[in-house]
Amino acid sequence: MVQSREVDFTRLSSTDYYDFVATYGGHGVTTSSAFRAFADIQELRWVAFVLGKAATRSTAPHREPAG
Repeated sequence: MVQSREVDFTRLSSTDYYDFVATYGGHGVTTSSAFRAFADIQELRWVAFVLGKAATRSTAPHREPAG
């Protein structure tokens, strides 16, 4: 099982996260035995999103230099 100390709490303190979990049903994804699978699925979704965007544009948008 993935321990909560391995989770990125940059937006929310661990205390606030667990208060949120308790308020909305008491089941935090970070303590689930499937957490790694959930994280991998999310990562795959991001990669698919980026690849989909890359497939629709052959070049990067052009920006004029500032100044």
